[in-house]
Amino acid sequence: MHPIRTWPSPRHCLKILLVAVVFFLTGKLGLLLAAVSFDTVATIWPPSGFALWAVLLGGSGMWQGVFLGSLVLNLLRLPWYAALGVAATSTLAAILSARWLRHKGFDDRLSRMRDVFMLAGVVAFLNPTFAGTLGVLCNVWGAVVPWDRYGAAWWMWWVGDLMGILIVAPLLLTWRPAPLPAWRSWRVIEVVALTFSLIVVGVLVFGSELSVARLAYPYTYLLFPLLIWSAVRFGPRGAAGASFLVSVLAIAGTAQGGGPFVRETLSHSLLFLQVFIGLQAMTALLLAGAISELRLATAEIARRNAELEQAKELDRLKNNFVNAVSHEIRTPLTSIMGYAEFLEDELGGPLTQDQREFVHQLSQGAKRLEYLVSDLLDFARIEAGTFHVRIVPSDFSIKLAEILESLRPQAEAARLTIKAEMPPNPLPIAMDAERIGQVLTNLLHNAIKFTPPEGDIRVKVQAQDEALVCEVSDTGIGIAAQDLPRLFQRFMQLENGVKRGVGTGLGLNISKTIVEAHGGTIGVRSEEGAGSTFWFSLPLSS
Repeated sequence: MHPIRTWPSPRHCLKILLVAVVFFLTGKLGLLLAAVSFDTVATIWPPSGFALWAVLLGGSGMWQGVFLGSLVLNLLRLPWYAALGVAATSTLAAILSARWLRHKGFDDRLSRMRDVFMLAGVVAFLNPTFAGTLGVLCNVWGAVVPWDRYGAAWWMWWVGDLMGILIVAPLLLTWRPAPLPAWRSWRVIEVVALTFSLIVVGVLVFGSELSVARLAYPYTYLLFPLLIWSAVRFGPRGAAGASFLVSVLAIAGTAQGGGPFVRETLSHSLLFLQVFIGLQAMTALLLAGAISELRLATAEIARRNAELEQAKELDRLKNNFVNAVSHEIRTPLTSIMGYAEFLEDELGGPLTQDQREFVHQLSQGAKRLEYLVSDLLDFARIEAGTFHVRIVPSDFSIKLAEILESLRPQAEAARLTIKAEMPPNPLPIAMDAERIGQVLTNLLHNAIKFTPPEGDIRVKVQAQDEALVCEVSDTGIGIAAQDLPRLFQRFMQLENGVKRGVGTGLGLNISKTIVEAHGGTIGVRSEEGAGSTFWFSLPLSS
């Protein structure tokens, strides 16, 4: 089957025709200022900026309108083959420029200096170079431009396209159909005042009869404060509009023999004028881009600050909630643990074997819940900045023995062996014994939780370089290398094949906080499938 051919819609054809008509009319306007004797190359060429805008915003399909308008325009002045070459060159230059801008992430609002530079600093120079080189060759090929005038014609073409892209393209890009800002009355008055000032100063500088530029003062620079005004107060739209208005006044006045750039011929006058037009357009657009980018950055900073304040408020509410809930749970939990101990001691009467097991499970569950509540309370204190340690002279070996004794039944129930290696002499150290006991409990709990039955857990304590180093090693499942950097983060829980019991994921984070509050460090060495070694060091007391 042959593919079904779809024809352009009437609306699309109308757009193409409209682009062609506008290109033709702006081209006729540009040719009015043709400045070489053979009357085929214009020193200011608005269609170059219009063609770039049409292809950039209207899509590559609009190249057909650019090509048609250029072809008809040039057929009135050149042989058909030369006109065809010029039309193809102008169209291809617009397509290549538009595609390059899209590829580079060009923002057609010109709200960043990067976008202004891409348009005015790259495309405005490369587009005329490509179009001028091939376009003038087509004129030479059609025997309209003599070969010995190729250089002069190329220069005129290049400058004309440059002016079109610098003046016309920014105006069309920034003033395309888009929601206008909701200006207050004073803002409208400011726009009217700026426009009136530009016209008055422009007429004074470039008017043939009123030109103050004939005086021996640089009155041309009076326009620059107004351009700065337009860029700072009204952004890229204001800058593009002001530059276009100044350019129109300057071209009209210079063509009539007024202004500071009048020379012996119109071509020379316009060439000198183009330097001024280019400088004022670049100045206004770059300044507007910088101001707009600064405003965007300021708005982004304000937005992120608001988000940060909101996050802080949510964090405060979360901490208050955790604190309140934890305290509310601890009160009945204390009663549950007290009654469980009362039953275990058979103070309420003898228990059967099954009843004794039930009470034991109740007691163990209450203890696990107590650990969770303690972790949540510590987390709330750390977040609120009220977490403190009370460091006093202590004996590390006594605290370690106490923790080992309390966890030995749990290890035996899991069929694990705990061994301790400590120096025979006491280990005096300045520490918060309760908090360091919490660190030891967390590390040993994890070792018991993640070590399969018949495994070994080894605790080694030694003095190294004026510090006490404690290592808790196991023969468990180990930790994957990619998980190690995240291990001490809040709410961090690893998905492993062997896991008994649940937790908050805060134990290691709280342990890290406790050790660092003592001026020590904590870390881990592990290999997946080969066990883990958690260690921490504390400064030795004198």
